[in-house]
Amino acid sequence: MSKIVLVACKRVLSPVVLLWLSISASLLINTAAAQINNTDTAQTYTLDQCVTYAMKHEPMINMAVVSQAIVRANNSIATAGWLPQVNVGGSYTHYFTLPTSPVFDSA
Repeated sequence: MSKIVLVACKRVLSPVVLLWLSISASLLINTAAAQINNTDTAQTYTLDQCVTYAMKHEPMINMAVVSQAIVRANNSIATAGWLPQVNVGGSYTHYFTLPTSPVFDSA
């Protein structure tokens, strides 16, 4: 299951984020192992739980996800000028009375 999570993450996250995620997950696993050795009632953590915890609580990962969203938005704005554009204009005038203009006879 952890391979599936990491493969899915590779499509979305950059290699730096994946490296930070793997380091955080390994630190959490080591911390969990240390807690198990110290107490009998300590909870064990799977790799999936560690990855999920790291994705939710690591500020660097959150900042990387936000910065990727900003880059995508800026790219969309930058490429919007290449899209076709349509301009439409019109006007409508309603007269309550028929307009008249004086006609002068010059003869």
